[in-house]
Amino acid sequence: MDASPDASSSLIRRLWGWARRHWIITTIGVGAAIGLGIWLIFFFFAVQTLFIDEEVDEALPTFGAPAAPAEAPPAAAPPPSGSETAAPAPAGQADTTATAPAPDGQATPAPPAPAAAEGTEAPPPPAAETTDAAPAAETDHETPVPTPDPPPETAAATEPAPAEAQLVAGPGASGMPGDEITQERADAMNEMMASGEMPAEDPVAPAEQERPMPVAPEIVTLVSGEFMSRSHPTEGRVLVLNDGSEQRFLRFENFRTDNGPDLNVWLSSAPPDAPVRDFLNDWIDLGDLKGNVGAQNYEIPPSVDLDRYSTVLVWCVRFSVVFGSAGLA
Repeated sequence: MDASPDASSSLIRRLWGWARRHWIITTIGVGAAIGLGIWLIFFFFAVQTLFIDEEVDEALPTFGAPAAPAEAPPAAAPPPSGSETAAPAPAGQADTTATAPAPDGQATPAPPAPAAAEGTEAPPPPAAETTDAAPAAETDHETPVPTPDPPPETAAATEPAPAEAQLVAGPGASGMPGDEITQERADAMNEMMASGEMPAEDPVAPAEQERPMPVAPEIVTLVSGEFMSRSHPTEGRVLVLNDGSEQRFLRFENFRTDNGPDLNVWLSSAPPDAPVRDFLNDWIDLGDLKGNVGAQNYEIPPSVDLDRYSTVLVWCVRFSVVFGSAGLA
């Protein structure tokens, strides 16, 4: 039996009267209902995503860097600038190394007498200096110490070294650390220097100076497929890229689908046209969908067998809905 209109209007009047008497509780309840509705519409169901496209445009994936080529042994390093090697003093020339002054009360050693050159007379040795000053009464004046004249340069010191002395003697001839001159290379360089012609390149091993540049690995497509629409319109192509290593990437090209909440990319062992419940039995999550429009990449773990997980899904995790699917072949 249907309720009469008078009974319905009476119930409404009583509720309205209760709300007016308890207006604080009524205000809190109405505000909570409005807040719950806003959360359901914009956060749980995310209705606004249906009208907003998230576009991406990723380039081809970057694989791991190739192994570095083996390094060749370093070439002989030139002597550092500013470094000088001490040359022996020529014959007939005295050592002019200065000596530090002696403390008070100690004898000061006399400088060594220069060696006499051939055909010249040796100068007299300088008088020895005493440490204790003689009394003024015994000597009228100090005896000056004669300064010897520098000996003339001999012909042996001015003549240039013979050509054989300028040649490279052999391994380690440069005397620098890290010298890599081998005996074979030293012989070839000696021959060139003796003839007066220096080669523009290394005469022994020119091939060692030219190393081939490393070749970048080629990116190939292992398997591919086309998206088909399921619960939402979906289109585009999906590829699996590889560079010869164990690293693989799933790539979407010319891809477009509807936007939605909590969308992920899955690999499933079920066929692309299987019922939704079959996709929940065996699947692998590759991460959040980066955008509902545009090219994008997802790395596939090395342990994933693509012969088994051969279906790509755009999957809504929150509502268990498949937006689109593609089979890899």
